[in-house]
Amino acid sequence: MIGELERALLLVMVFLDQYFAISFLLGAKGLIRSREFEDRNSAEYFLIGTLTSILLAVWAGIALQRYAMWLGL
Repeated sequence: MIGELERALLLVMVFLDQYFAISFLLGAKGLIRSREFEDRNSAEYFLIGTLTSILLAVWAGIALQRYAMWLGL
């Protein structure tokens, strides 16, 4: 559930052009989970999952922006 909320929050931030807030969120997430980075497998799992999640949220946010522009909103 946390991952779904994170992606929804990222999508909204992209839609509202709040890229600084995205970097803050990702930095905070990295600090919170920094102990897991000592294990290489955990670090790779975290990075791959986070980057995939960000990619999907950014893609959806940009698509939503373009759709809103197309509608004239």
